[in-house]
This record gives sequence, C-alpha cells and structure tokens, in this order.
Amino acid sequence: MVVLGVTTIILAAGLSKRMGENKLLLPYKGMTIAEHVVRAALQSSDRTVVITGFERERVERALKGYDVDFVYNPRYQEGQRTSVIAGAEASEGSFLFIPADLPLITPSLIERVSLLLSSSAAARAMCGTTPGHPVAFSSECREKLIQFDGPIPAFLESVGCAKAEGGIESVFDIDTPERYSLLLCDSYPAILQP
Repeated sequence: MVVLGVTTIILAAGLSKRMGENKLLLPYKGMTIAEHVVRAALQSSDRTVVITGFERERVERALKGYDVDFVYNPRYQEGQRTSVIAGAEASEGSFLFIPADLPLITPSLIERVSLLLSSSAAARAMCGTTPGHPVAFSSECREKLIQFDGPIPAFLESVGCAKAEGGIESVFDIDTPERYSLLLCDSYPAILQP
C-alpha cells in the first residue's frame, strides 16, 4: 500500500569508512544493498528521494531506472545531519528517513511508521528498546527540523514521537565487513543491536 502524501528520503551520501568500500553498492540477492531499500520505499511512498554524496555517480548509476529523485548533498563529509537537512528541504509534505544500508527494510514497516503521522508529529520504528528506522516527521516539523541545532533523538523528544514495533529489519545496517558476512549467511536474526 502506498501511503499518500509521504516522501521517503533515502540517505545514501555516507563515506562507508568502516566497510572500506562503498557498502551501498555491495551485492545482495541479485541487486545492490541500496536497491533493496529503494524498492521497499517505492512500494510504500508517494515519492522517493535519494540523497547522494560520496561516489555520487556510482550510486546514481546503480539506481538508474528506478523512479527516484536524486538530491546531491555537497556537505556530505560533515556527517549525516547535513543529508537529513537536504532531505527535509527536498520534501513538501510529510517525510521519513531511511539509511540506504538497511537492506532488510520492508514496505510494511515503512507504511506502519508513515501511518502514525496521522496522529503524531513524529514516529519511528523500534526493535524492542533499540531505536530503528524509518524515522518520520509530519510536514509541520519540516522547518523546525531544519533549524534544530541538536541530535535527532532530542528533536523527536521535543515534538513527541510515536513508536512502531519493528524487528531486525529496522536496525540491521551493513556498516562493517562482519555485518555484511552475517547478512550473506542469513545470520542476522541473532543480532538485535545496531
């Protein structure tokens, strides 16, 4: 089900320092890690925006053919917050963020988090007590988030955040070669911490 009026912003600008190569372009089940996230977003959101930075051309080439809008973040080396701001600026209605290294993310989890915005200013997925993704914001939060000078968890607390129970798909990111090996071996359900 596509949730109308919600833009999914995929954060694909990072340097992949801990992986040692661009983790978003690694293969998994016949496609790249980033493609898995994009496909989930396209099944559940009105619009999908991919924020690029590091190896922009390679990421855009890997996602060519998908109905996404690319937004380049020239400040990507300053950290993920700059990509969050670029994504918020590119959105028009409600929006949510998903890092592009969460290949297990599902359309149903994106939908559940998006639907919480009908009664809350912000929402996020949880894996037990561990905060996960997506993280979503109503359109009323857009300018406040852009101007907020602090960590995202503090912003969520300030506006009130509803929570949707997710599973391993909301927290299992592919940051290291060890994590990637677990993914390829289908050993990830045993790992419940990001």
